[in-house]
Amino acid sequence: MLVVITELASNDIKDIAHYTFENFGYNKANEYLMKLNSVIQDLLVFPNLGKQTLFENNSVFSMTVDGHVIIYIATNTEIIVIRILPFRKD
Repeated sequence: MLVVITELASNDIKDIAHYTFENFGYNKANEYLMKLNSVIQDLLVFPNLGKQTLFENNSVFSMTVDGHVIIYIATNTEIIVIRILPFRKD
């Protein structure tokens, strides 16, 4: 399996890194990015780990990681990370 990060998801990661660095420092930013990466790597082994969405395409999943949700597509050969968006329970 292969991980593909879309341009939008790549921009999301940059925004997360910048925000976390500015508000919590280098160590926390690095720690959080490593955590996100670890979860994405877990998806390679367990692609159905996330919650299946209600989109027509049943291969779209979401996975919550602390304050963010990873939106991804699982195929037989790759995990495509579409977005990594802020998540709040209101």
